[in-house]
Amino acid sequence: MKSSEINNILFMLPPFWDPLIPPQGIAHIKNYLKKYNYNVKTYDFNIYKNFRDIYTRYFNTLKKYVPLEKRGNFFNIGHDVLRNHMLINFINNQDDEYYIFLKDIIYKTFYVQLGIEILKEVDDIINSFYSIFEKELNKIFYQNKFQMVGVSVMRDNIAPSLFALRYIKKIDPAVITVMGGSIFSDQLLIGTPNLDYFLKNTPYLDKVFVGEGQILLHKFLSGELDNEKKLFTLDDINREALAYSDLNFPDMDDFDVKHNYMYLAMNASNSCPYKCSFCNVANFFGDYREKDPGMAAAQMMSLYQIYGIRIFFMNDSLLNNVADNLSTELQKNNTPLYWDGYMRVADNVCDQRNTIHWRKGGLYRARLGVESGSNRVLKLMGKKISIEQTKESLKSLANAGIKTTTYWVIGHPGETEEDFQLTLKLLEESKTYIYEAECNPFIFSYSGQSDSENWHNDRKILYTHVPQERIIIQDWTNNTYPLREETYERVNRFVQRCNDLEIPNPYSYFDIYNADNRWKLLHRNSVPSLVDIYDGNIDLLESRKVEIINKISKINIETNDFDF
Repeated sequence: MKSSEINNILFMLPPFWDPLIPPQGIAHIKNYLKKYNYNVKTYDFNIYKNFRDIYTRYFNTLKKYVPLEKRGNFFNIGHDVLRNHMLINFINNQDDEYYIFLKDIIYKTFYVQLGIEILKEVDDIINSFYSIFEKELNKIFYQNKFQMVGVSVMRDNIAPSLFALRYIKKIDPAVITVMGGSIFSDQLLIGTPNLDYFLKNTPYLDKVFVGEGQILLHKFLSGELDNEKKLFTLDDINREALAYSDLNFPDMDDFDVKHNYMYLAMNASNSCPYKCSFCNVANFFGDYREKDPGMAAAQMMSLYQIYGIRIFFMNDSLLNNVADNLSTELQKNNTPLYWDGYMRVADNVCDQRNTIHWRKGGLYRARLGVESGSNRVLKLMGKKISIEQTKESLKSLANAGIKTTTYWVIGHPGETEEDFQLTLKLLEESKTYIYEAECNPFIFSYSGQSDSENWHNDRKILYTHVPQERIIIQDWTNNTYPLREETYERVNRFVQRCNDLEIPNPYSYFDIYNADNRWKLLHRNSVPSLVDIYDGNIDLLESRKVEIINKISKINIETNDFDF
């Protein structure tokens, strides 16, 4: 089929991905292609109860056999197990060698040895997932004669995405299958052996689109791109980007937003103004753009009026540059809205005059890359921030009542036990000002990080027992200190210290409810609980009543780099 003959299109977000917000990538593409009279249908499989039940069963089963002291940040690191388990299940027969692969995957994360009967127990859950997924795909595909089927792929839903495309191609070989998503800024980064192998060994995948997909897809459908190619990037369209006036709203009519998601989504900027060597955001999304703050505020209000959800997750890579103007615009509305997103420890965050202004404008949660309590490690990371600046940023946000989610990287190459103890010290000293602490072990990528080439001679395949033809996408590790097992042991200790300090890392609604109550007790300017916002049990003028608790000194530290 020629690309110019395609009109009936299906875009999907397969499991497993956290259904916090409706899937924005496929919703934006749908809206854009509709303008050119394409018939586009979108599905988010993550909201299906059957799949959520399987997810819960899988982790509950693993939890039975992983000792408490080995679990660490259980769901985060457990996703590595789930992702690779689903990949080898999708590709391999369940023979003796298969269970050797699975045993290695679980061991390299939790460092426990599981017997064959336990491995078969968790494997049965994955088998049931694929059985249910096939039935759902069959039902959707036979109800509609799609000419193109696309999947939005993140790190953790690669196996179901490939399964879906292979199954659909088997049903109808004439269907054009396409893939895009953030995995191409991560595990399938351009120039890596993973991507080269992937492209050669996925015959059921016709086309790959890397980067912002609206213009790329439209030009392909219009016959303007080389149909012989499998991989398309922004370079194929001279890095042409949409003006914000063209983006408009994502089309979310297929998702039953009010009943399936806690947050709406918005952005006030796109990409990143910095081209740091360790970050692929600028390459993936193109040039940095800021939306007119009045336009952003108006769009947020329109979405609220359509869907009735008052709180937004901001998809910006960082909010520091746009927070002031967005807050000013949102304060002009009589209907307060709330927004949650990523910020950087920086001068403007240390100043409580700013954080109070943002709080009045609806800033609900700031997600900060704290990373480490050691200035030496921060220097190794190229963060160009100090521990004192981190402390002041946390205090300034918390005293304004804004939730502070802190992200920590454990086991960065060169991190010593002394450095790790400084991290635990910072955690304890700042516990009152931390709403949530989420740690992750340092993840080594084949390329794309600032020091990838410096670690070149030390990198090695993680799952040495699993040939690439049995897993398609390899994970990599390195032989620099601390080694992987020591890093994961430190993760376990970090989580235990959080538990001792009663600093939460909530996942369930019940956990969030308890974490919100703790925050209210700690801070008189506290934002309302998520439950109260969702249920409408709030004083609509509460954000306008906050006031400075005490004067916090402003630290003047030059910061030029951003960490993602």
